Amino acid sequence: MSTEAVARSFCQRQSVLSVDTTDFVAPRPSLYPKRIIRPDEPRMAHVDLGVTGDSAGIAVGWVEGFTKVPRSDKTFEMMPQINFDLILEVRPPRNGEIEFENIRGFFYKLREQGMNLKWISFDTYQSVDSIQILRQQGFTTGTSSMDKTALPYEVTKTAFYDGRVKAPRHEKALSEIVRLERDPQSGLIDHPPNFSKDCADAVAGVVYGLTYRRATWARHGVPISRNLIEMVRAVEEKDRKSDGARRTTFHSQAAHLGNRAARDGI
Repeated sequence: MSTEAVARSFCQRQSVLSVDTTDFVAPRPSLYPKRIIRPDEPRMAHVDLGVTGDSAGIAVGWVEGFTKVPRSDKTFEMMPQINFDLILEVRPPRNGEIEFENIRGFFYKLREQGMNLKWISFDTYQSVDSIQILRQQGFTTGTSSMDKTALPYEVTKTAFYDGRVKAPRHEKALSEIVRLERDPQSGLIDHPPNFSKDCADAVAGVVYGLTYRRATWARHGVPISRNLIEMVRAVEEKDRKSDGARRTTFHSQAAHLGNRAARDGI
């Protein structure tokens, strides 16, 4: 409803990238490491994947600190201030599909340039391979759909209205967010016909993911709000399962290599 509150949140940060849209062919995004503010702070990325004809959305953000927010019942809440390093639309190349390995390579590059990228979440569409591969590379990964419940967008809307989001200029993300609609029957958030929400989903995934991680609150020494505790526990359980799956994959690979070595007489 408050498009002005959303618009004010954009253009408050300088993107760490040279472009806001790419197909990883031309133009290829250049990374400016000097624009990475407080690189040791843990980052979260969310990816909304696309296929032929559809774009993918990527966003990366972190928590700068906490701020006191007034509520309607004359109380205050301490809530996270979320900064975005980048928002990126990934378009499919002409007559082709998005190569997901390019997205994974993009994350490796961010880490190589000093960004503490810790968590990466995907929508559930065609993300299994990327989740497994990134786990093997040491990232905490998992799925987080923006389409199964309205909660991620409720959390994101509140953050925008509170003035707790600082993002770089990104016209598509802004236009997608202000056009979002609530389905009166399901209560879910969706885009109007002939529009999209790839970048909006990426933004919401980061806001939601950072807000509901106990590590976010603990790092800044803020007691977690009672109404967030159950959701935080749910996210932690997903992280534990993700970490367990990564360890299982590692041990399985190690056993396979050991068996092969024994068979080959190594």
